[in-house]
Amino acid sequence: MADQAPRNIVVIMTDQHRADLTAREGFAVDCTPALDRLAANGRWFDRAYTTSPLCVPARISLLTGRFPSGHGIHGNTGYADPERCTDLIDVLDAAGFRTALVGKNHSHLTAERLDHWVEYSHYGRLPRTAATGADREFDDWLRAHPGTTTTATPYPLRHQLPVRLVDEAIRWLDTAAADERSFLWLSIPEPHVPYQLPEPYFSTYTPETVPPAATSFDVLADRDLPWQYAGRLAELAGEADPDVLARARANYVGMLRLVDDQVARLVDHLETTGRLTDTLVVALADHGDFAGEYGLMRKGPGLPDVLARIPLVFHGAGAAPQAVPRTSRSRTCSRRCAS
Repeated sequence: MADQAPRNIVVIMTDQHRADLTAREGFAVDCTPALDRLAANGRWFDRAYTTSPLCVPARISLLTGRFPSGHGIHGNTGYADPERCTDLIDVLDAAGFRTALVGKNHSHLTAERLDHWVEYSHYGRLPRTAATGADREFDDWLRAHPGTTTTATPYPLRHQLPVRLVDEAIRWLDTAAADERSFLWLSIPEPHVPYQLPEPYFSTYTPETVPPAATSFDVLADRDLPWQYAGRLAELAGEADPDVLARARANYVGMLRLVDDQVARLVDHLETTGRLTDTLVVALADHGDFAGEYGLMRKGPGLPDVLARIPLVFHGAGAAPQAVPRTSRSRTCSRRCAS
């Protein structure tokens, strides 16, 4: 498997996913067992960093191989025409892959450039009219609850976006002819806000079972204006309330597990259908999330490690297993610069 060129490539991107909240890095809650298994049987990197703690610049960097200073996109607007030569889809087209996006785009890619396109946002299917029945009702519920929910989501697990996205991904992967090569960008819009969970995840991941953050809201008093401004916005939104913040952090960790369970379902399907051995699975995120550090959620000021460092795992064809993480030589510099 290590020397085998992959027939299929599946890139699983999560949104706003912190790298350190995983058992393989010592986190007390085992919320990413499937990702940990992929890492243990593949290669993983504990010093992988995003090019930007914002969605669009980071995603365009992934697709173009350029830093934001090279592609020219520094924010989440005005990104239709970055500076680039070929991008990942051009390379895959030239190599004979059929291509698909299933999930969140938030990049310069457009539907006509890929063979298959099923787009979602943080609030469900796009366009909104593409969802029907209870799926559409759930999407509307997400739009009405854009922050942190302090009670269990009143819709069953099957309506959650990661479940529906993996359903879509499996359907498309199963349409491949025997001689076709497939590339799938499975772009899961979570654990990004809205921070919400259905049962049984809501009752499993609670402020009592999820360890508190290492830092608190009080440290913002010693930080500069952008940090204090972020803290003030959190206060005005009610997100700095200790009970709300603790529930938001618990929901975030529970969302990691919900997403991970769906990753496991996809990997199990590839294995059951005999395709896992010739598939390269790449799991990564666009950037991190405060997830309670500094009394904050989401993203914002500065480049702390919790926003800049991302999970990165390669598993399968072409990725020789390695029991320990691939680590940069300058660990001391990485830690100092990210503090």
